Amino acid sequence: MSLPAPLDTYQQVFALSMLSNRASAFTGPAAALQQQLQYELSSYLSGTNLKTVSNGGFVPDTDPLPGLLPGIPTYLGDWTLEWGPVVFSHTRKDGKPTGVADNAVFVASCPAVTFPGCPNTNQSNQPTGTLTTYVVAIAATNPTSIYDWTVEDFDVSSSVPWNGWTPGNLTPASKPVGLTTPVISMGTAIGVSTVLSLTPPAAAPGSGQTLPQFLSQLKPGPNSAIVFTGHSLAGALSPTTAFQLQRSGALSGFAYNLVYPTAGATPGNLPFVSAFNTAFPSPPKDPATGATWQIPAGAPYQCWNTLLWNRYDVVPHAWYAFFGGSPKLSEIPTLYGSPALSSVSDLATGAAANSAFSTAIYAHTRNAPLPGTLQPGVMLGSSYVSTPTPPTAFEQFLAQLYVQHIGMYSGIPANPPQIPNATPGVILPSPVPHPSPALPRLPGVSTLELDLEAFAQRILTQIEDWLKKHHLP
Repeated sequence: MSLPAPLDTYQQVFALSMLSNRASAFTGPAAALQQQLQYELSSYLSGTNLKTVSNGGFVPDTDPLPGLLPGIPTYLGDWTLEWGPVVFSHTRKDGKPTGVADNAVFVASCPAVTFPGCPNTNQSNQPTGTLTTYVVAIAATNPTSIYDWTVEDFDVSSSVPWNGWTPGNLTPASKPVGLTTPVISMGTAIGVSTVLSLTPPAAAPGSGQTLPQFLSQLKPGPNSAIVFTGHSLAGALSPTTAFQLQRSGALSGFAYNLVYPTAGATPGNLPFVSAFNTAFPSPPKDPATGATWQIPAGAPYQCWNTLLWNRYDVVPHAWYAFFGGSPKLSEIPTLYGSPALSSVSDLATGAAANSAFSTAIYAHTRNAPLPGTLQPGVMLGSSYVSTPTPPTAFEQFLAQLYVQHIGMYSGIPANPPQIPNATPGVILPSPVPHPSPALPRLPGVSTLELDLEAFAQRILTQIEDWLKKHHLP
């Protein structure tokens, strides 16, 4: 199969971020979902250590696979799987797992990645801008994971002190939160704690090591970088995870610590944001000389250490709830036109109360909007959903939200006759290709189909119940 034009460095990192979400399309036991994700990654990354499927599992292979998609190194870059992937399924109160990928993460490396404007030099003291690079890709909110929605995304009515925080410590901050006290939301603390506690299984690279343990042992030298990336939920988790690992010393082996978060909500309050922005400047700075990277002017998505968000994406509008500034919660009801749906207005009001109940002034890290466009209709699986503006039903609002939150970043394919023309994404011109034919599903793994109407009602009910349980009107 032919592949699109080669991606630049920013797009490569974002593509790896998107690949971390491949398990979100499936349901099954966590171990099977992990194997399926590792199998999916074998189409794009070498070093997956998988040869074939046999008796319901993988036969390990010491020789890295060249990738099932010819031309991938030219399109995506020559990346090797170094750690993971790991898939986490939350255990519910009834003792049963959710059966979906609530979190997923992997680490990949490339020996020579070009970073325009980077002042690093070679042995002849000539600027090269080329670095040995590791990327930590953290999966986004799984649309079918109520745990993701109601805990890691929506649990902001309480917060956790950032100073002295260690993963796993979920002791809430005292209320009211001081104006100079840095905190992160409880949902962010839970998500980061989960990511930093996971260990790959025996058949995956980095088996038995947590992410901090694995990264701490790496010593790639002065011409190296590590980039943390993630979308949606991971747009908050990836920068917070990077900040925690940086201050713990786990990233000391890398010359440059970078983040490339997209579509994320607020991870913490203003003092936390101030500390993060200082630790991760944009443009980045050389750690030895303090020299600022001289990044040439380019597309809006070409910037490091900055949250990038599509202007029509609902998710980045959470959880800032005060006057002034953008994005903020009060903009959500009319984001797709006026008049607003009462159901959306009610949810936005409840979300603002949820944010205010924390007594923390949640804020975004350094961020920049991207120029998305509203879509007249959306393909969800094999079904076409019309998305008029303004929407007249919650399902239409949710469908527009869905395409703005996912497709508008990575590209929307044509699907005649309903969608006659493709729409380039604000980061990728078109989605990362899938193998054709599709890889087989492993035993115990099933493909998820999204029933928009049922999903919309489920989300509404779950969020309303959650808000009521947390003492909100």
